[in-house]
Amino acid sequence: MKYHKNMLKKVCILLLILILETINLHLMSVDASAIELNGNSVIAYNDLNVEKTAYSLQDLNSILKSQLAQRETSFNIIYKADTINLKTIIETDIDEILKADDYLESCIKSYQCSYKGYENDVTINFTFSFYTTKIQEDYVSLQVTEILKNIIKVSMNDDQKEKVIHDYIVAHVAYDTTLSRFSAYEALKNGTTVCSGYAQLAYKMLNEVGIETKIVLGKGNGEDHAWNLVKLNNIWYHLDCTWDDPVPDIKGRVLYNYFNLNDKKISENHIFEKSDYPVANQVYNARLPVFDEKQFVQWNKVDSNAVVMSTKEWNINFNKEIDELSLKDKVFICREGENSNFPITLQLSEDKKTVKITHNIPFELGKNYILYISKDMSGLYNYINLKTSLKMGFKISNQKN
Repeated sequence: MKYHKNMLKKVCILLLILILETINLHLMSVDASAIELNGNSVIAYNDLNVEKTAYSLQDLNSILKSQLAQRETSFNIIYKADTINLKTIIETDIDEILKADDYLESCIKSYQCSYKGYENDVTINFTFSFYTTKIQEDYVSLQVTEILKNIIKVSMNDDQKEKVIHDYIVAHVAYDTTLSRFSAYEALKNGTTVCSGYAQLAYKMLNEVGIETKIVLGKGNGEDHAWNLVKLNNIWYHLDCTWDDPVPDIKGRVLYNYFNLNDKKISENHIFEKSDYPVANQVYNARLPVFDEKQFVQWNKVDSNAVVMSTKEWNINFNKEIDELSLKDKVFICREGENSNFPITLQLSEDKKTVKITHNIPFELGKNYILYISKDMSGLYNYINLKTSLKMGFKISNQKN
């Protein structure tokens, strides 16, 4: 994947010219590309090319941050401070801003600057090219908030929040094989993006729920690549949602091959400048909900008197689409009085609302069995779990009731 780093070109044209007088033009106009119909209202951003004055390096930094946050593509800053080494001052300031904001850095294609004026009184012109507009970034923020309302529960810890966010992204976004979509906006709006868009969306969602996150720029299998570092319980781990969603895209598939890896493990096929990022040297050992052991579940008994044929096949119907990955170890059969699971095969219907259970070896006549359905099963799109776990006892007969 060609992430933006190779495209982030910076040009600072030094035109420090001593002139007798200057005329400052303060322009206020509306950029037609910055108008969008949002529902029944029109949103417009009209701060194009407005000059602002900085009397110190701190002022310059503050104004730059503000203009970049608004995704202003062209603006002037009147700088009334020490202009010695101004080129270095400007480059250092931009580098520090981007280093402190991974998300912003990943949204910039390129930039250039030039300046002219008197000593200690110059006008600096900045031109930035972004992957997204301010309106598109506002869309991302709104969508992230709405999605998190549906998938995050108050009772969740950070590990669980990270998992459902990872699962949502992998299940709902497909890798853009045209290599033309680079942002979280395109991931949400169009459902496709390259690795930078996956990493941006994970960054936005995880930070929104209070989980500290970084975007890592490096290489994966020799190609430019982006992924995340996630801080859980004061420990950093690598999270690569892109590589957990390989091509070709399979609807509903969620992998965990690149979920919370340490530096050593991720370095098997990822390369990055380790000195630029926090150390991730621990193995992730937390038990996630998907791996809960059945003995820790409280089961609600719904039936204990069913008598069925030894050839019985079960069909369990749900009123919502089921996440196929959540079926693992969540639906199983045991023979009464035994701890081991009876060998069965689970098959999810095409509409993902019916689970078919077939047994791999014959049931024994006259024996009692128990069918378990864990409440940790989750919906495909909203990740809502069952309200309670269920169990149903049944006895094998060679005659139909």
